[in-house]
This record gives sequence, C-alpha cells and structure tokens, in this order.
Amino acid sequence: MPAGKAFRPGYGDQQVNQGRDSSHVTSIGRGGYLPLLEQLSGGRQMWAEVLSVSNAAVLGSLAIIHLYWAVGGFWPGTDRVSLKAKVLGGPATSPSPNPAACMAVVAALIFACGISLQLGMVWVWLPPGLARLSAWAITLALFLRGSLGFVMARFPFWRSSTEFNRLNQRVYSPLCLMLAIGFVVGLR
Repeated sequence: MPAGKAFRPGYGDQQVNQGRDSSHVTSIGRGGYLPLLEQLSGGRQMWAEVLSVSNAAVLGSLAIIHLYWAVGGFWPGTDRVSLKAKVLGGPATSPSPNPAACMAVVAALIFACGISLQLGMVWVWLPPGLARLSAWAITLALFLRGSLGFVMARFPFWRSSTEFNRLNQRVYSPLCLMLAIGFVVGLR
C-alpha cells in the first residue's frame, strides 16, 4: 500500500489516510473503482523497469556468448564445424564467421542492452529522441530476424543444416521476437 495509508477492516473496507488530510479516503471493497493491482504493484513504471532489465540481461548474456565465440570457444558445439552447424547453418564448406564479425555482434548487443535500460529509465545515457530512434531500429531488426527464421525454413533454397533449423525455430527466432515485443512495450 502507499505510504501513509492503512487498511481498516470493519470500516466499510476502506483505505484510510493516517495523516491529517482525510480527502484521500478511497473505497476498495464492494464495487470500488480503485485499480488496486496497479496501486499495490508499483504501477507502470515499475513494470517498465523490470522488462527493460530483463531484456538487458538477455542481451548481455547473448553478448557474452558471442564474445566467447570471438575468443575461440565452441559451445554449444564441440569444434568449429559443429558450432557452425548449430548457430549459422549453411553448407559445411562455407567459412565460419571470423572473430571480428563476432565482436561486431557483441558491440551491437551491448548497445541494444544500453538502449533497453534507457527505455525503463534505469540508466539514461543518450538524448531521448536518439534513444527512441535506436530502440525502433533495434525492434525492427529483432522482428525481421525473428520472422525470417520461420520463413527461411519454408523455402528449400534457404534450408541449411537440420540442427540449425531446429534451433532456429525453437530458440533463436522466438527469442528475437520476444525481445522485439519487450522493446515495443518499453517504447509505449
């Protein structure tokens, strides 16, 4: 409950102000119109902060994974070929991404992480107009990546390894779409 308020059972299920001003008495029982859930939960700003921190945590985790790959890690594969089959797809003879490409993705993910935190007003570091424009660009990129993952599996000329297609449809594309939804909610 808000500070300075107390719930007094037996007094018509009312929320009674403990201070001097009694103009804040509001009915919460028997047909009252107070949005109790929003008042008890902290309101929209709290949920924007929770969502922005959640999105930032996922984006930060993805940045760490890409950094691991940039320095030579193979997880979730066991070697460079199996890693490529699981995270990129394509023919086994095609080249794997070099460390510079992985580092570019790390930089983009860290930038998106910062934008996500700014949307929830957790960490403000860019002018608001530039942050909103960046957030819309990130949302569009995530939405396209998420949607394209489902479309690619439908066309034979885009099909790559079955392991990649399975992970793409079950993990990568849904994750991108969920992150895009998180950005859209943060932009509201």
